[in-house]
Parts: sequence; structure tokens; C-alpha cells
Amino acid sequence: MSKVISVIRGRGFLATMAMAVVFAGVIFLSLSQAGAADAQAKNAYLERRSKIQTTDADALYKLARWVWQKHPNDVDLLKNAKMDLREAMKIAPGHSRAKLLLRRVVAKIKIIESKAAAASPGRASGPGVSDKYLLSHRDILWIRLMEYKPERDKRVSIKFTNRALKRYCDSMRGSVEDNWDKIGKEKQFYKMPPWKRLAEILRNRPDDIELLQDIHITRDPRFMVEFRSKVWPVVKLQCGNANCHGGPKPAGGLKLFTTASKNEKVDYTNFIILSGFRKGGRAIIDRQKVEDSLLLQYGLNAKVSKRPHPQVGGADIRPAFMSTKSAPYRNIRRWITSLEGPMAPNYRLTYKPPFGMKLNTSGLPDMPPEPVKTKNDE
Repeated sequence: MSKVISVIRGRGFLATMAMAVVFAGVIFLSLSQAGAADAQAKNAYLERRSKIQTTDADALYKLARWVWQKHPNDVDLLKNAKMDLREAMKIAPGHSRAKLLLRRVVAKIKIIESKAAAASPGRASGPGVSDKYLLSHRDILWIRLMEYKPERDKRVSIKFTNRALKRYCDSMRGSVEDNWDKIGKEKQFYKMPPWKRLAEILRNRPDDIELLQDIHITRDPRFMVEFRSKVWPVVKLQCGNANCHGGPKPAGGLKLFTTASKNEKVDYTNFIILSGFRKGGRAIIDRQKVEDSLLLQYGLNAKVSKRPHPQVGGADIRPAFMSTKSAPYRNIRRWITSLEGPMAPNYRLTYKPPFGMKLNTSGLPDMPPEPVKTKNDE
């Protein structure tokens, strides 16, 4: 005798349902054994993390030690352990055990990522991710430029190609803007550090596409550094696994991409997807009303969230944040605030979102839905 039962599959934004068959007392899942074990480990971590007070350095250290002892080869959990240890050291700078364990965790992450990269030579996007699903390098250059914040990104490498500086000077000569009508302004401009030159160009020529496309930021600005280190580890753990939005097909219209090692194209693609995706008219990343971002609200306990995640299988999903005071919540809220609003910029992308995903990367508000015609309108 056999029967079919429902099994919750994943714990992400819109977790899906898998089917299991019980035959002769044995449960046969449609998930792989490895995938189920992976999800179980991450759920165990999230459950332990949700019980920790944000000011308890010892508890954060013990959680990281649990990851180190029980799941030493799970790079996602190790990255979260790294964040927990850093938070513990902020609370208690003299926590010597946390400091020692952090060194070991960081070293282990590097080893795992190096092995993963070596195992897939010649594949720019890592195992399981095709370049046709990802942003081009040209698109990445546009994103870096449009998200560039002069005061915060002074140390990024900037390359002015095709005589971009001379073309800018020629276009500004005689203008009252930034004193270009004064003698010696051009000489003064060339003496500026690169970040100041770029700041002025963006201020005076924000829509000059021909000029801007010849200015390349060749290192990640701060927004991407923090996305990669503070935002993505939480998102990947909560909803980026293979049984959820990191699976082969979109869940709830949303598809994220994951790799075992750092990958520039994957990171920027996931950022653009999260930035441009909407659910029920709500933004995952809301720059105007930061607290309303689904990235924050869906991660809270359903009892305290203003917009809780829809139930899965008749039950609330496990929250990613214990409260609005938890370190991961505050880190992501601070990061969204740093992006500045009210809207994301027009990135001028050529990217075509795969799997039918609909993204708004135009820098313009979403168009309201067309009104439904009634018989009286005819």
C-alpha cells in the first residue's frame, strides 16, 4: 500500500511543495538526499540563530563553533558563521576564542572556494550557471558607474578611455558650471584625484551616454562589497538553495543564481534581480521606504512583520531575523539605505532576464496596471 504526502521544499521567499511517496513504510522524496540534508542543516542553523540575543557574544561564538564542528564543509554556513563571529567581536572585542575561530573559518572558506574554482576550469560563471543567464561585463560597468558614490568610493579604480577626459573638458569649456568659464579651470581639473573628476562628470553630464560608456570602474564600489559580504549570505541561506529560488526553475517568478566560489557576473546578476523584481507591486529592495522592503519584511517573524511572507503548506516560514534589532536585519537595512533613493538609477542594461522574470531597471516608477474594462466603458 502506498500514499502520497506533501513535504515542504525550501524555506525561501516563496518556498514550493514537493511530493513524497510512502511505500512499505519507506518515504521516497522527490528531493535528492543531499539536497534534503543541506536544507535540514540550514534550517537547524536558522532555528538556533533565531534564539540568540543580539548582545550575546558567547552565544554567537557557540553557534559559529557548532557550524565549525558539525558542518565544516558547508561554505554557506561557514560564511554565516564568519558574520556571527565578527558580530561577537564587535560586542566583545577581547573575545579571544571568537578571534581564533574566525581565522580558521576564513581560511577554510578560502580553501573550499579555491577547490571549487579549480574543479571547473574555463567556466567563467561557475558550475551550473550559463553565461546566457547572466549580465555581460558591459552591463556590470554600467551598474558600477550608476551606483558610484564619490565620497564613499574614493578608492575604486577608475579608467577613462577614448580620451574621455579631454572630451569632457572640450564640452565644458566656457560654461559657468563648476567655474569652467574661469582661466585655469582645465588645469585644475586634471590635478584632481580620479574620484573627484568622476564626481564632477556625473554631476554635469549625467545623461551623456557616449561619454559615460568610456568611463570604467574596474573594482567593486562599496555597495557591491557590502552586498557580497553582508546581504547575499543571508539571502542565499534563506532562499537561495536548490530547493527554493536557487533551483533550476523560478519559484514565484523569482530565480537566483548560486556558485560555490566568488563570481562577479553571478553577484551582479543577483543584485539586479533583487533590485528590479516586484511581488504584488512591492519591491524586494525599496529605496524610498526602506522598512517596507520585502527583503526585510519577508525575513521577519509573521507575527511582527508588516507584510509577512505567504504561508507555505499552511504554516509560516522560519524567519531569517529574530527581530528588527538583530544584526543581519540591521546590516541589510543599513545597506538598502546606503543605496539612496527614491528610485534605483537607470542602468542602461542590455540584459534580458531569463525564465520570464520581469524586472524594472529603467530608473522609472512601475507603471500602474491597466484598468479593467467594464461593460459601461464599452
